[in-house]
Amino acid sequence: MLRGRGILIFVVVLLLFTVCAVPAYSKKPWEQDKAEPAAATPKITGEETKNLLAANVNAMRNQELRVAVLQQILNEEGGKLTQMQALFSDQYKLDPEKLRAGKYQFDAKTGKFTEKKD
Repeated sequence: MLRGRGILIFVVVLLLFTVCAVPAYSKKPWEQDKAEPAAATPKITGEETKNLLAANVNAMRNQELRVAVLQQILNEEGGKLTQMQALFSDQYKLDPEKLRAGKYQFDAKTGKFTEKKD
């Protein structure tokens, strides 16, 4: 329960950071059209360069936070899966490693799991 609250708080902080970190430009530099001729591109001033840099740093930090949240969720779900596999293996007296490797098949006639023949 405490872990779930931690994730919820982390996600809320991530969302607030994303909303508050408004980029200076509507398009990110890597999304701009490459077809524009060089003569039509306006000169970027020092202040605009700072704003662009700040927007890029904020976008990168936001992405890093998203990845961190997803990694935490993936680790927790992987832990749950491992626990479920261990319980299932104990219940049906199976080897957990062989179960994870998919080396068992269910025999409907006997109602038991048997090892697959290679």
